[in-house]
Amino acid sequence: MTGGLLGLFTVSDSLLYLTLQRQSDLAARFFPLLSVGTAVVYLLLAIPMGRLADAFGRRRVYLAGFTVLIGAYLILMSGAPGGGVICAVLASMGLYYACTDGVLSAIGSTVLPNSLRAAGLAILAGSVALGRLLSSICYGWVWATWGSRAALTVSVVGLTAMALLAVWLLRNPASPTPDQLDRKSSSAIPS
Repeated sequence: MTGGLLGLFTVSDSLLYLTLQRQSDLAARFFPLLSVGTAVVYLLLAIPMGRLADAFGRRRVYLAGFTVLIGAYLILMSGAPGGGVICAVLASMGLYYACTDGVLSAIGSTVLPNSLRAAGLAILAGSVALGRLLSSICYGWVWATWGSRAALTVSVVGLTAMALLAVWLLRNPASPTPDQLDRKSSSAIPS
């Protein structure tokens, strides 16, 4: 549930790259390299962030990823042009993905019973994707109506609110284990 809620204010990369490109007057021929920059940072940090999540808690690292994403939005909101801003936004986005992509699946895997794990993870990924789609439509509409700064402001405020809600929802680390859920689901099936 929290993944979908956070997705409601997670804007698609392409819209963020377009905002960054227009703000920094980046030549169109370099636009495809923005996603490469994010991917390189993600590749460098995915394993370290996974280890950090295993050591200090998946929920903490997952939520930290959204804090980093809020930081990327704030950097974009600054309106400052230049290579430093481009690098900071791409690094933040790569770190966000390193903190969230595999970690969300790991969180989901710990609470879903074996008999429903694949379907549950598919629903989880689908809810995140649906949230991002809705967020991107809203971002594009606000941008077209009031400009990119207003769209970023809505995203920052909304994502901050959803992150605080997620902290509250995830505050109880005593979730049932998959074995406990398996026993519940198998006892609910009539023999």
